[in-house]
Amino acid sequence: MTQSERTQGLTQPQIEIDETAGMLAYEDGLIACFTDGTLIRTETGDERVEQLQKGHRLRLWSGEVAQVRVVLKRYLSRDDLDRHPELRPVRITAGALGQGLPKRDLLVSPHHRMLVASPVAARMFGEGEVLIAAIRLTELPGIYVDQGVDSVTYVNVALDRHQVIFAEGCPSETLYTGPEALARLPDAARQELLTLFPDLAIRSTPGAVARKIPAGQQQKQLVARMSKNAKRALDPKVVTVPNHAECTVSAGARFRQLLSASSAHLS
Repeated sequence: MTQSERTQGLTQPQIEIDETAGMLAYEDGLIACFTDGTLIRTETGDERVEQLQKGHRLRLWSGEVAQVRVVLKRYLSRDDLDRHPELRPVRITAGALGQGLPKRDLLVSPHHRMLVASPVAARMFGEGEVLIAAIRLTELPGIYVDQGVDSVTYVNVALDRHQVIFAEGCPSETLYTGPEALARLPDAARQELLTLFPDLAIRSTPGAVARKIPAGQQQKQLVARMSKNAKRALDPKVVTVPNHAECTVSAGARFRQLLSASSAHLS
């Protein structure tokens, strides 16, 4: 049966996957996962990632906005993490990336990719901005696999295409759904994504990535050189991260404020 045939007749997306590792057990960082509670920057303010819904408009690193297509969630218990220690989240402590970012500790899945803006990357790849897996960044101070986490809810955010968004104020990737990524996923995870994005089954060319993603060994070399020279991931010589100070009130809180004001006016 072809991928296209498997998606026919499926009217309700199967969000839950029976396999514990499911969408997360992979080698090449094909699925990007935040953890619940992470603040994501929307057009109207910061919102907890698990509260995002289809249609929410997120601010992009490019300066544009894009709509959320789907939000996928996966809870892993203490037993799950004990059986699959490779799925424990990476903690990026406040300020560890440079320029005071992230604003708060940020927890992501090990192979979730963060934007690195560095003169070292420019020399190695001819591009100052690249996407690097969080697990590779653990060679830098303040970034480590958090062995103390008892359970975790991983949350995937998918837009129409791979993008860089703001998580706890710093640039980070959304879900990548290119054909290569799909080909390497477990069958259950692949069918889930094809249910949600039927057009993926007929793409003949890879989906574009938001920024260059170096091969694993290249990522390791980049971070080693940065560590040796005490360089931060977000070097102000390459980029200044916008503050967006106006986005201090969550989108949900702002909506409730407007609703309250409207009710008071009517009364």
